[in-house]
Amino acid sequence: MIKLTGDSKDVLSIENVVAGYGSFRVIGPITFSAETGNVVVIHGPNGVGKSTFMKTLATLLKPIEGNIYLNKRPISKCREVLFYLPESIDTVLPLEVTVLDYLRIISSTYGLGWDRREIVEILEVFGLPRSEPIRRLSQGQKRRLQLASTVVVRGQARVYILDDPSIGLDDISKKMLLPGIIRELKEKAIIIISTRDYTFAESIKDLTNLTIDAVKYSRVVPKPSTSSHLEKEKSLRT
Repeated sequence: MIKLTGDSKDVLSIENVVAGYGSFRVIGPITFSAETGNVVVIHGPNGVGKSTFMKTLATLLKPIEGNIYLNKRPISKCREVLFYLPESIDTVLPLEVTVLDYLRIISSTYGLGWDRREIVEILEVFGLPRSEPIRRLSQGQKRRLQLASTVVVRGQARVYILDDPSIGLDDISKKMLLPGIIRELKEKAIIIISTRDYTFAESIKDLTNLTIDAVKYSRVVPKPSTSSHLEKEKSLRT
């Protein structure tokens, strides 16, 4: 187990991190630090490198440049306390497993005991059928299941890396359920969120300690075409 700092708070340090694939730089350099109780939101449209950066935080990719530390230890040596929620839904879920068994697997992965009553209560809060195989769930239900797993491991996970968590959710879940989850998780963890949804980002503004505009750090922002410039100039003249 990773030791806490002297003030009983974990500290995540991102130092001049450039993320990408091989030698191809996608985003960065980015520098910031966060401690237990902090929420960092990285916002921007599709294609600017948010997911690449989040995968780097989750140790799925190595930084091209820079370093990431948790309590002064390389993040690659702290995987047991990281929770990564990917942007994708279907491609990462075991579709033939039941909802209840999926949460049992997640709990076991983090070395937690199995409290069936607690898990059932969580499923009721998230409005999920415990005995259904995941393949029968709607996209919104699958995303809620992924989010339910974040609550199952609270206390063990110390850094949550949530890549576009509002994807697949209905408006009520975005406005009520998701902010409530973040509020609960941040009590004992550091929360890093990426999002393309500015309405969602605004809904958690009161919980957010740092906001990062991914466009400012992107190395791959599409340049406007000549035609788009002409259209813009035309609209200005009219």
